Amino acid sequence: MANKLQERFPEIRTRAQILQEIYGNSHLLNRYQEWEPERQEMFLDMFTGVRGVKVLYDSFFKIVFNPDEIPGRLLFCGSADAPVQTGKTGKESEE
Repeated sequence: MANKLQERFPEIRTRAQILQEIYGNSHLLNRYQEWEPERQEMFLDMFTGVRGVKVLYDSFFKIVFNPDEIPGRLLFCGSADAPVQTGKTGKESEE
């Protein structure tokens, strides 16, 4: 049964298709079997579109939204006229 993402994005594969590829490749199968069952389920859920990557509270967020690296990246979150406070200089940045 296709989930809603699979209806819109047919390239998203089913669990059966992903498991078929894993079991058809000894390297992938060895790696997959090293994981705990919870991690295997999380992997299948993410790659079938059932669940997404938790971007807002893990290392992805720290990298993507680090104002010290690219201060202007956060401007879309608030007013375009509001300056962004960074931690490196302690000064406001208008980028």
